[in-house]
Amino acid sequence: MSTSKKTAKENEKIQLIPVYVIKHSELFLKPSKYKKLEQWLERDVKRALSLSNLQGSIKRKRGRIYFFPKALESSKEKIFSTLKNVFGVSSVAFGYKLKDSSEEEIKQALSFILSKQGKNKTYKIEVNRADKSFPVPSIAFAKKLAKELEKQGFVLSVKNPGFIVELEIREEGVFILLEKRKAYGGFPYGTEGKAILLFSAGFDSVLSLFLSARKGVKVIPLSIYSTPQSLEQTAHIYEIMKKKFFLRAPLYISRLPEEFFLVKESLRQSLFKIYLYKLAERFAKQKKALAIITGESLSQTHSQTLRNLSLYSSFVSVEIFRPVLGLTKEEIIEKVRELSLYKEVEKVKEFCILTKKPNIFPSKEALSKEWSKLSHLVEKVEIKRYEGVKKAPSLTLSKSKELIFLDLNKKEHLKLVINEKLSKDKQYVLYCPSGVTASFFAERLRKKGYSVIALSKEKAIEMKRRMEKD
Repeated sequence: MSTSKKTAKENEKIQLIPVYVIKHSELFLKPSKYKKLEQWLERDVKRALSLSNLQGSIKRKRGRIYFFPKALESSKEKIFSTLKNVFGVSSVAFGYKLKDSSEEEIKQALSFILSKQGKNKTYKIEVNRADKSFPVPSIAFAKKLAKELEKQGFVLSVKNPGFIVELEIREEGVFILLEKRKAYGGFPYGTEGKAILLFSAGFDSVLSLFLSARKGVKVIPLSIYSTPQSLEQTAHIYEIMKKKFFLRAPLYISRLPEEFFLVKESLRQSLFKIYLYKLAERFAKQKKALAIITGESLSQTHSQTLRNLSLYSSFVSVEIFRPVLGLTKEEIIEKVRELSLYKEVEKVKEFCILTKKPNIFPSKEALSKEWSKLSHLVEKVEIKRYEGVKKAPSLTLSKSKELIFLDLNKKEHLKLVINEKLSKDKQYVLYCPSGVTASFFAERLRKKGYSVIALSKEKAIEMKRRMEKD
């Protein structure tokens, strides 16, 4: 008889049923909503398994959700990663349920299971006798099992075990758990109400989305974008997070208006913050959301000092939450890395410049005065659901027209572009460090009949060198 057939026959004889035991830890903090929260968690577990094409049956008991996979060959790693990413789940353990809960059956099953782990390996056994009708107390039964296993060559090691076995004796059955992994915990998604998150797809907003959603918030992301290219990046990152963490809210978007660059330059960064807050406030009222969430970290930039954040917040009436406020940039990046999102988020290009010499201590009077020039935009601009990007046709430069390079990091060049002091008989290359700001202005100018392309600073310098050689 082959080894696989022999194992299957022994498995059938002892009647071991493969199972994943899903636990939560924070739901107990809300006794009045506990039953409903468990129901929501069960719903989310079922949805996640379905979306991951994992079939099986689900059973829920107080403090536990059991998943019995339909096929024995189901990918263990896929099941673990799926269940780990369901918010509200604090741990997932793989093991077996016994049909018979007698002492003798438990001993035989444990002996059989450990024999598959390899002899002479050290182990540790933890017994949890939740069902008090079982005749032997936890510690006494653990000692009994250890003596039995010692006869068969297994070595008990409490301090440095090769593997850990958890034995759970509960009313719904006896479970031998062999592999346990931590999950993210928190509360089921959406059970704490809705909030609008200002989402740029950078490290700060990505981590803020994760932390908020993990605590039960239905996060509705709003992205204020500058170019189709930057929007595409943002949408890509959100789609990854939505799929990974089984989020249900769509991405909403709004185009940054051109008029924004006509305000006083020294206050532009501060006014940009206020614009984001005011637009998010409008959207929060529309969606009946309870708060705004941002990825601001204290003192990361001049606009994120305690004084300035407090000042900007005074322009809106809705609550603003900042999940990463007390984290350093390095800590934020490390946590995004732990979520396996670093490589994608690192590719996101940010807006190059808003102002060369910002006023780092703006007064409310000065901001209010300048804001009056922009306030009408909050109601004017469109907020819509993201449905893809329409790509603009590419522009081919003419060899017969003069080509002028404009560095948007230079104040005089930026003014020319903002005020449209350009000639339609010439063609222009706009550039900035990442190319995002350049793309924003290039698209705007092309619509008005100017011959303009946008490049990153690196590519613009390379293009200049090629032209000089030719």
